[in-house]
Amino acid sequence: MTRISVITPTIGRASLKRMLNGLLPQLTEEDEVLVIGDGDQPNARKIVEEISSKLVCYWEMPLTRNYGNPQRNEAILRAKGDYICFVDDDDWVLPKYVETIKRHASENSGRPLMVKMNAFCGVLWRQPQPSYGNMSGQMFIPPNLPSRLGKWSGKYAADFDFIWGTLNKYPDRERSIVWCEEIIVSQGWAGPGGAGGIEIK
Repeated sequence: MTRISVITPTIGRASLKRMLNGLLPQLTEEDEVLVIGDGDQPNARKIVEEISSKLVCYWEMPLTRNYGNPQRNEAILRAKGDYICFVDDDDWVLPKYVETIKRHASENSGRPLMVKMNAFCGVLWRQPQPSYGNMSGQMFIPPNLPSRLGKWSGKYAADFDFIWGTLNKYPDRERSIVWCEEIIVSQGWAGPGGAGGIEIK
């Protein structure tokens, strides 16, 4: 059975509770959720304590205000799952998120996955090619192989840097990706159904 580690940096938004409540019922006891506060986040601590799940590990790092990128890098070092997922604290995790990831991972062991996502600009990915603007960190689910993982950089487009840095560690790079057609996550500002909460087909 494939185990997953879900990494979520947080600034204590109330939407963290909604995200965890959508995610946790889908997980098995072998999975884990790593929630990392960017600085002191009493609201996030309270949410995690109230949910009281043994699958959730919470800690805080010094305040960086850097889009959660240092927190993601630290959590990668602690992740124990076979595959690593990245979900922001305001994202919507759709009902078959975990099932879809585990099915594709078991069928394509050792290969990074690229799922689809509802974004503010519509559905991503649009074409099966790794390019800036065609993918986001929430969509990229790599195997937890430390020698083949990139780093989240210190800039806004850090997810693209992480994805490209990871793919560069694979011999076939673009051909190593499994392009998955299912939409299983929505960006927070897009709403559960897509841009502005409008259902996207």
